[in-house]
Amino acid sequence: MKQLKYSLLVLFWLNLAQAQTTYYSNDLYADFNDIRGWGLNADGTGSNPALLSNQVILVQKHTKSTSNICTIRALHIQTGAKLEASHSIYLDGTGKYFRIDSGGTYVHNHAISLGAALFSGTENFASGSTCEFRLWPPTLPAADWGNLVFNNPQSSSNCQLGGFTSLIKNNLVVQSGNGIISLSGNGNLSIQINGNIEVLGGVLDIANGQGIQANRTVNLMGSIYLKGGTLRCTGSSNKAWLHFGGSLDTLEIQQGIWNGQNINLMCMNGNQLCLKGNIEISAGCSLALGGATSKVWIHPGTELRNQGVIDARQGNLVFESNATGTSSYGESSGSFLGMGTFKQWIPAGFKRFRFLSSPVQNADFWQLQDDIHVTGQGGPSNGFDSTPTNNPSLFFYTESVVNPSPNIGWQPVTHINQAMQSAKGYRVLVRGPRSNNQLLYNNSPVQPECTLSFFGPPHTGNIPINGIASYTPGNGAADGWNLLGNPYPSAINWEEMIQQDDFDSVYPYLYLRDAQSGNYVAWNGLTGMGTGSPLIPAYSGFLVQFFGTPSGSFKEARKQQQINPGIFKKKTQSIKLKISSTDLSDLVQLAWLDSGALYSDNREDIPKLLAASTMMATKNE
Repeated sequence: MKQLKYSLLVLFWLNLAQAQTTYYSNDLYADFNDIRGWGLNADGTGSNPALLSNQVILVQKHTKSTSNICTIRALHIQTGAKLEASHSIYLDGTGKYFRIDSGGTYVHNHAISLGAALFSGTENFASGSTCEFRLWPPTLPAADWGNLVFNNPQSSSNCQLGGFTSLIKNNLVVQSGNGIISLSGNGNLSIQINGNIEVLGGVLDIANGQGIQANRTVNLMGSIYLKGGTLRCTGSSNKAWLHFGGSLDTLEIQQGIWNGQNINLMCMNGNQLCLKGNIEISAGCSLALGGATSKVWIHPGTELRNQGVIDARQGNLVFESNATGTSSYGESSGSFLGMGTFKQWIPAGFKRFRFLSSPVQNADFWQLQDDIHVTGQGGPSNGFDSTPTNNPSLFFYTESVVNPSPNIGWQPVTHINQAMQSAKGYRVLVRGPRSNNQLLYNNSPVQPECTLSFFGPPHTGNIPINGIASYTPGNGAADGWNLLGNPYPSAINWEEMIQQDDFDSVYPYLYLRDAQSGNYVAWNGLTGMGTGSPLIPAYSGFLVQFFGTPSGSFKEARKQQQINPGIFKKKTQSIKLKISSTDLSDLVQLAWLDSGALYSDNREDIPKLLAASTMMATKNE
């Protein structure tokens, strides 16, 4: 008896399914405009197929009116299926729905307003589904989208994501086009995007289409990639908040325009945000860490500028450094609240003394000792690491000595708890990372790579040298020599400092210690010539000479980005070429130098050997 009831139920279901009028698209004509694209089979003829996988299914009604609207009862795009529609879709009748399964794609080519009943609360778009709009309608009704793609390479029309759209289950992509895609609503804008925002062209505007909304919040679980076009926020309401809530998110600017006006960035508690590409926090805007376990890290080579507020009173804000470059805190007039970690990578090479300085306020020499070994007289009793000799590895320089030899001015630091004075340089022996205790005792001439970290509020604004630099006449060759330190976590330009008279009574010569050769490199700030560079790297000390009482200040305006400072390079990047004929030969060396310039002379041998069409090229990361 039970078996009989089951059989009757199955037969009833089959009869019900066969009673429906169901249309299918085929692969050749999957378009509302082509009648050949629809039929009872996948090819438009015959009876219903046994399997419905990878099909676009239209249920019951399919008409095309003169108003460019296709009227149907329901539309179901299954996994792997794709439908391109050149007309708007109108859902009519009881039980209407529009469903796209994960892996299904709907491409809309229509340029006129969408049907009023489309996306009317009966849609079901899976997270892995895609809706692509190639001709942008003026307004998209509210929906919970999967992947939402705008791709309009030929038009400058605009589109507004209207209604009260609150969820994009996957990515929001502006692929191409000259128009504007606006995220807006009739009231407060609050939208969650579970994937990424990608702007490859056009404009994505976190805007207020009505001009009346009070708040704009985007909860972003993925990353932002600006690879072209513009990302901005306009309108008359409050600033937009971008809340990054993913475990490891990125705000990456490869090209295009980042317009940070009216945008606040927030890394939520328990999450990480990487800033990659030069980014500015605009005036009145903010970058904030939302809790003790939040982390924002600045990618090596990135310059972060701040004209608004950086709030690092919670979490961990880290300026990273590695072999590819060092991140920097560029010219800024905004507020920096709390602490940051500022890193400088030092490559492996010969063990050498280096000129270093602190980029943070109120630092002491523990800031060095937690990364490298620091030795000194008295050993552990004065807080230093212990060696059999306790020879000092940390010095400052004073020119107020009676002996005329300038080398007498090197004075050892006597206790690890002494303060690292702002704008003062120090001579430090870098043996390698503190994790390797053997570096204290062996006599190896090489030093493994290591990273220095400084923790605290960064130096900002103008930093006076009064009381840091000195001039004491009567000591011969030592008179007026000072080891100063770049106080900022950013390179600064010596030429600008000299030409703008930032320091009084100073000679225009800058001396940096080259870590590769162990020798000094020099630069004349007046003539723009020398063996080194006009840029003083972050974390670096340098020698200058005063001829009178020093005064003046380091200035915020002299900051300049320097991705991979030569002072910390492992070696000079160069290539040597030898070219010869039967009776002539020549050797040319191409080298990467900060002071490099294009130079050629038609009297040289290589043009003679290879004629005027000679071209040499090298590509270097």
